[in-house]
Amino acid sequence: MFWKKHKKRKFLKKQIEKFHRVLWSLEIKEEATKEIREGLRVQYDRIAETIDAEETRIKLEKEKEKIDMDLVEKLVASMEKRKVDLKTFDDGMKGCDIEIDGMDYTDPETKEPMHKDGVKGKQDAAHETMVFIKKLLKKV
Repeated sequence: MFWKKHKKRKFLKKQIEKFHRVLWSLEIKEEATKEIREGLRVQYDRIAETIDAEETRIKLEKEKEKIDMDLVEKLVASMEKRKVDLKTFDDGMKGCDIEIDGMDYTDPETKEPMHKDGVKGKQDAAHETMVFIKKLLKKV
């Protein structure tokens, strides 16, 4: 009987160690995702500033008496391309936020509400499981 308790205790301690490792790996994933998001945000801001500068330049060009239509057309075309890039970076940042925080959505086929756990949700679940295992360990 003593050996069974000892083996169970040893097993539960290994499970706690396993969940510690899971929490550490999730922390690493969260930090990496935050860094990626920050890089996307910097590029997003840079492109948004460029678009604002181009809009200002177009406005100034249209106020002149002699409008350079070639320049205006080039600026408008450049702005359109940058707006597509801006949307791409915005989608990337939203993806990073979903990766960290999770998301609730409706399944398009079944129309049922669904949930995707993010890193924080997985950390919470691992922590709750670890607390439960610690309670079991005290009982043994």
